[in-house]
Amino acid sequence: MNNTSVYLGSYTLQSDSRIRLPKSAITNLNAIPGKTRFSFYYDVVNNTIIMRICQPEKKAMAIASNDDWEGEKNG
Repeated sequence: MNNTSVYLGSYTLQSDSRIRLPKSAITNLNAIPGKTRFSFYYDVVNNTIIMRICQPEKKAMAIASNDDWEGEKNG
């Protein structure tokens, strides 16, 4: 674990494989239940899971911009 890690709580994996987020995590991330999406990464060296808020709108806009550019290039 690095120096920037902050312990927020622990929860048991539910029988349907869900994990509840601690309220402190939701508050600190300004997450909106039902709207905020997360990306998950597995760190094989430290055997940890990293969860980050993802920004799908920005990625979709970047893909659309690349498609528009390709169309102009080929057209």
